Amino acid sequence: MQALRKERMELDEERRDYSQLGGLKHEQNRLQQQIFVFNMFMASRQATLESLARLQSLGVSDEEIQNMARLIDLDKLGSCILRRS
Repeated sequence: MQALRKERMELDEERRDYSQLGGLKHEQNRLQQQIFVFNMFMASRQATLESLARLQSLGVSDEEIQNMARLIDLDKLGSCILRRS
């Protein structure tokens, strides 16, 4: 009787451990996905900063860069409006 009770307690403990391990694996996968998205965002940000530095090294002023950015945004806005029509 004692042996069965001990065996059952051990099985319950293994089940809890397995359940916790599954939760940890799920959390690990979620965090890996977040890191992947963050790295993609940072790579894009890095490319943008490198482009800005290149423009500035060519003598393009901050005001000219801002004006170009506005033109690009207006172009994107126009493309979105045309796609919706």
